[in-house]
Amino acid sequence: QEIGEDIISRINTLYSVSNYPDLVLSDLKVVLDGRTLNVNLTVWNHGLASSLESEVIFYAGDKKVGEMDLPELGVGQGSKIFWQKGLLFTNFNEVEARVVYGERELDSSNNRISLKIKE
Repeated sequence: QEIGEDIISRINTLYSVSNYPDLVLSDLKVVLDGRTLNVNLTVWNHGLASSLESEVIFYAGDKKVGEMDLPELGVGQGSKIFWQKGLLFTNFNEVEARVVYGERELDSSNNRISLKIKE
């Protein structure tokens, strides 16, 4: 059996993908209980390398309301985040979480997730 150029080309394509982590936010759940904001979400590493430590920043409307450190995540590993904060204001209708990772990733467009909580 001979190896054709198409197989060599496919192998080269497979090995051309960069070996970086890819942190992804999912499963955002938000409860505003009086003035207490409760946020639950999951962070996954869908990349091809382990991630270093990073952080998640939380926003209520356009105001930054807190942050939380994330541990290193191995390839395919996830971490559930439970975060709570008493707020001085409740005049917002959207909560957003953003991963801040100081190194290269395969795709940083999936580092944000948001949820409308009231109209």
